[in-house]
Amino acid sequence: MTTIAALLDRINVHLQDEDDSAWLAATKMTQLFEVITKLARQEVCGEIQWRQGVTDTAAYTFAEHTVAFQEVVYDGRSLRHVGEQSLARLTRDWERGHARPQFWTDDLQAPQTVRLVPQPVLTGSAVPQLPAVPLLGREGNNVVAFTWNDPGTDETTFFLVEALEDWVIFETVEELVGQVTEWEDRQKAAAFHQLAKLILDALLG
Repeated sequence: MTTIAALLDRINVHLQDEDDSAWLAATKMTQLFEVITKLARQEVCGEIQWRQGVTDTAAYTFAEHTVAFQEVVYDGRSLRHVGEQSLARLTRDWERGHARPQFWTDDLQAPQTVRLVPQPVLTGSAVPQLPAVPLLGREGNNVVAFTWNDPGTDETTFFLVEALEDWVIFETVEELVGQVTEWEDRQKAAAFHQLAKLILDALLG
């Protein structure tokens, strides 16, 4: 874990612009967050999140930094991801069903929210099971989601391994020096693009 300020300090060193004379501090910050958002779409920042299952409650909202859901587990069993059209073909009143959940969908749901189908008929324990690995034991009618996240959850903290911190820094420098300004440096942009690519290729295989 590091801070956004620390990332900006490292970006300034690579830009040789510690006094913000070439790029405004706000410009660097904006570009940094654009790159962090780009990283979130790469689906490399994962997390296991827990929610208490509640009787007659179908929708469960997870952390604000959640970008996408990889898998949803209920009571220790993986649920099948389906779209609402598939559910409608299965049964007309799928939204009103009550039984042990078999499916999950995020179609037409609020951001960071999944809907269990059918709705649970039992309430799980209020004691979170994390950081235990949920598939090794029963989750007691509770919901566990394997999620992809945006690591830049606010303007102060950045949750990533060091290699991905480097990727974010290199991408930000590349974008800034590649802009058409008096400080444009295409050769430097190409070099930092290659550095960033090497990191991501190594991490994603």
